[in-house]
Amino acid sequence: MKLDDPPGLASPPCQHVLQTLRHRVRGVQPAGNALHRQIMLQTGLFKLHRHSKIPMSYRVALVKLLPEKFAEDFLNGNLYLNTFAYFSQLDQSDIVRSDPHDGAIEARQVLEVAIQEPTGNWIPIGGVQSPIIVHNDEISNLNILCFYTLTDRPGDEFDDRNLEFGEVAVFISNLPEFIRRVRQAVAVSSWTVAHGPVEYVKRKTHDGLMGPFRKFQDYSYQSEFRFVFTTGKRSPLRLEIGSLRDIVHVITSSKMASIWAAMRGENA
Repeated sequence: MKLDDPPGLASPPCQHVLQTLRHRVRGVQPAGNALHRQIMLQTGLFKLHRHSKIPMSYRVALVKLLPEKFAEDFLNGNLYLNTFAYFSQLDQSDIVRSDPHDGAIEARQVLEVAIQEPTGNWIPIGGVQSPIIVHNDEISNLNILCFYTLTDRPGDEFDDRNLEFGEVAVFISNLPEFIRRVRQAVAVSSWTVAHGPVEYVKRKTHDGLMGPFRKFQDYSYQSEFRFVFTTGKRSPLRLEIGSLRDIVHVITSSKMASIWAAMRGENA
């Protein structure tokens, strides 16, 4: 597979399409080189219907970061859907993928835990760390598909820690069509799917619900957008949606920062 020139990539659209995308992608200026220009022409920033709890007034473009050995399978439309349990149990040496609290249902801040004696006195119990994290099988066994999110929010920028996900970056150049294909395949499988951006909350202060679309702020650099599948299978699965080569653009992930800057109209 030759990166930067993926099979099935359409020719750059004509000038009036560029003007339309410039209107839709706020602040985009002419790209500094041919690769930036091609990405800008073929990857719009879209407002997506959301299922998470946070407002999404900004525009996004989704990017799948993955090792090169898995890229062909993804381009062929074979989407691998791991479970929340997999990521929460993953060895923490995998710093970008492991999250022991992924899929938690609640995080509760605790000032003190004590037991009451027969006399009525309360005896504090030491060693309790806050927050207390609650998991259950219902969320732990849901399947997920994760993407990096490029946005037009002021101040957002690509964090190089995300390069640990892999050498390949697959831009979804037609998000509505990608979502349509996912939903079509989900319907055939009699599953359900929800999607939306992840909300990042402060570990030391958040007291309340977590769920599939909340993570602790430690992971905010991942700027994640998720598809969450209810399948009833309780195991990793594949969802086949057909070739994606007509609606993606493939680059090396090391170029993410410069592509992001070009789409934002900044100097890389």
